[in-house]
Amino acid sequence: MEWWKLFIAVYLSGVLVAMWKLWRPSLIILRKVVPNNPLAIRPILSTFVVFILFLLAFPFMIYAVLFDKQANRFIENFLRGTIDDGR
Repeated sequence: MEWWKLFIAVYLSGVLVAMWKLWRPSLIILRKVVPNNPLAIRPILSTFVVFILFLLAFPFMIYAVLFDKQANRFIENFLRGTIDDGR
């Protein structure tokens, strides 16, 4: 197997783990707290957009994926940014 195939497989699996550990809990909490939020209304589209963003930013998110405390901070700050109505 060539090195780039292994790199792509590891990178995509890391992005999927990030989606499962960071995005899924965020979406569940968001649906409960603010059900009329655009991310909660269109979960398939928002998941696709977040997947693309995670795909681009995964090297910077590895720390949040590896450590639970950082994952909780990421989720909390992501939700604050998503729920913030500009006040």
